[in-house]
Amino acid sequence: MTAEIVIMVACGAAVGLFSVKFDLEQGKFSLQDSYNYSKLSYLSQTTPNFVYAISEGLDPESLIKLQVSSNSLNRANQSSSINLLKTGAAYLSSRSITNTSTRLAVAHYGSGNIEFADDSGTTLSNGPTYKFTYFSNVTSRQEAPHPHCIIPYDNMTTTDYFVTDLGADRFYLVHLDESAKTISITNYTSLDPGSGPRHILRHPKFIELIFVLTELSNSLLVYKETSPTIFTLEQKYSTLINSSSDNIDKNTTYQTGGHLGISDDGQYIIASNRGHVNSIVVFGVENSTRGTLKSVSVNGSGGFHPRFFLTHGNYLIVANRFSNNLVAFKFENGTIGAKVDEIFLQDPIAMQVVAKIDKQTPTTNLGTAPNCNNNDIGIGLNTNITGLRAMLGWDYLSTGYHGDDGKLYYSDSHRGKIYGPKYSTGDIVGCMARRGVRPDHALYPVIGFGAIGGCVRVNFGDESFVYDIKSDIEKLKKS
Repeated sequence: MTAEIVIMVACGAAVGLFSVKFDLEQGKFSLQDSYNYSKLSYLSQTTPNFVYAISEGLDPESLIKLQVSSNSLNRANQSSSINLLKTGAAYLSSRSITNTSTRLAVAHYGSGNIEFADDSGTTLSNGPTYKFTYFSNVTSRQEAPHPHCIIPYDNMTTTDYFVTDLGADRFYLVHLDESAKTISITNYTSLDPGSGPRHILRHPKFIELIFVLTELSNSLLVYKETSPTIFTLEQKYSTLINSSSDNIDKNTTYQTGGHLGISDDGQYIIASNRGHVNSIVVFGVENSTRGTLKSVSVNGSGGFHPRFFLTHGNYLIVANRFSNNLVAFKFENGTIGAKVDEIFLQDPIAMQVVAKIDKQTPTTNLGTAPNCNNNDIGIGLNTNITGLRAMLGWDYLSTGYHGDDGKLYYSDSHRGKIYGPKYSTGDIVGCMARRGVRPDHALYPVIGFGAIGGCVRVNFGDESFVYDIKSDIEKLKKS
C-alpha cells in the first residue's frame, strides 16, 4: 500500500519549486527539497517520469521539463526548456500523443492567447498560438480577453480543448489543426454577464456533465452536453455557503472563486472561495441525469486565499497563497474533517503529486474471504502512462471488462459496450475467458477495484487454467 506521496509545489516566489513528502499513515508533512526556479504558476504531469512547469520569471525558459528520479526533480537530459509568449502564463495541461511524445497547452491570462507546445521525447518545440479578441467589459477585470484554463475536451483527444475566458464570460471549444498548425474556434458557450469563468472540468464518470467555476460571481455551473459540442446549462449553485470554520480576512473586501476539483472517486465536486471568506465547499452528485448537486461539507481553508487544493485518499490538501501554508485535512465521504498538519512555503500557487512511495510489506496471495465486495471489479489493459485512480476503461489508453454490468469500457468510454456476461463471487475470469469460455475479443491481465473490500485469487500458472487454450488452437488450425 502507498505510505507516502511526494508533492511538487509551485510557488510565485524567487525560489519557486519545492518537493514535500506527506505521510498518509501519520498525516504529516516534511520538506524534502527546494529548486531555484522562480515564479512558477502551474505544473502538469502526464507520465510518471516527467513533470512540466510554467514560469513567469525564468527568461527565456518559461516552459520547463523536469525528470522525477528517486522522488526528486532534475532538469531532463535533453532540450528541456523553451520560451513561451511573455504574457503571464496562467495554466498548463499536458496530454500524451504517443508512448514517447506529449502535447502541452498553455493559457495566457495577460494577453488573451493560448499556445501549444510538443515534446517529442527528446526535444520541446513551440506550436501554434491563438489570440482571442472578444471581451464583455462588464467589470473592471473584463477589459480584455483573459483565458484562464485550457484542458482537453475529453480523455481521448489531443486536438480539441476547452478554454475558459474570464474576460469574455465564455467558455470555448477550440480545435488544433496539426497539419496546418493553426487553431480555430469550434464554438462557444456564453455565461451571464460578469460571471468571469475561471475553471472547467468534465466529470470522469458522468461524462456528459461539465462543471464551470466562475471567479467573479462565485458560482458553480453544471452544463450537460446534450449533443456533441453543444452544452446546456442545467444547474447553478453559489459556492458562498457560510460555515463557522470559515477563515475571515478582515483586511480584504473582494470575494472570488479559486480552484475547482473532483474527488478521486468522482463522487464529490470541490471548489474554493478566496478573499474576505476563505473556505472549501464540497458538493455531492445527487442526480447525474439532471446534473443536480447537494451541499455536503463546508470548511475554512486553514489560511488565506486558497488558490489550489488536491485530494488523495482520505486527505484534502489546500495551498493558501497569502498565508504561505499548505494545510492537510481529513477527507472522508465528502466531509472535510479535522486539520491534521500544515507546512509553510512562500506564495504556494499549484501542486502536483509526482510520486507514491509504497509501504514495504510481505506480499501474499488474496483469496475469497467473508464479506467480500465483488460486485465492482474489472479486468483489462492499462499502459505504463495510464492513471490508476479510475476503473479500467475510464482513463486514457485503458480498457476493462466490468463485472457489474458485463460491458467493455475503453479510453474514457464511460458508456461502455455490451461485451459478455456479468461476473461476481465464484466466477473465474481469465485474461481471455470467463469460466473457460472465450468472448469474441481478447482481454489482458489487469485488475481494477471500484470499491474497498474486493477480493480476488490470482492464478499465474501454479494451477491448471480453466480456459483450454490448446483446444482453441487446434480448432483454429482446422478452420
